[in-house]
Amino acid sequence: PEDVYVSASKQVNDCVPNCVFMLIKALKEKRNQVRMLPDQDILTQHGFASLQEAADAFTHKSSAPYALDANGNRLSREPWTVKYADSEDILTGNNLGDKVFDLQESTYWSTVAGVDLPHLIVIDLGSEQQVSGIEYLPRAEQGAPGSIKDYRIYLY
Repeated sequence: PEDVYVSASKQVNDCVPNCVFMLIKALKEKRNQVRMLPDQDILTQHGFASLQEAADAFTHKSSAPYALDANGNRLSREPWTVKYADSEDILTGNNLGDKVFDLQESTYWSTVAGVDLPHLIVIDLGSEQQVSGIEYLPRAEQGAPGSIKDYRIYLY
């Protein structure tokens, strides 16, 4: 019968049906009855620009900042670009300005040691946005250098 799966060793598996076989059968039967959205449509519907951004939000692993829209929802960081950073430490690692929002827990922006304060980074959000707030989680490593002490945020 069609519901019986025969394994590669030619033995009938009548105790536990093969999941892949049963799924293929169900999809054939229900092909026109089920509408599956593409992954990107599902992510967009829930306010995420990428699967990585959704995973970071779910696991709370991202230490990068978020800008919040007028309703308090996080703006996508996908279109963001750094227009200016007064200092970037490229000698001791990849610590360019875009690491501020690159969605990677292990990277961060760092200025060159000994460069006078204050430091400045200019981030283009990619389009005109209404920003109601900023979320920021500092580095969590024990004794991590470079924590933000004082700051000012300007919106242009």
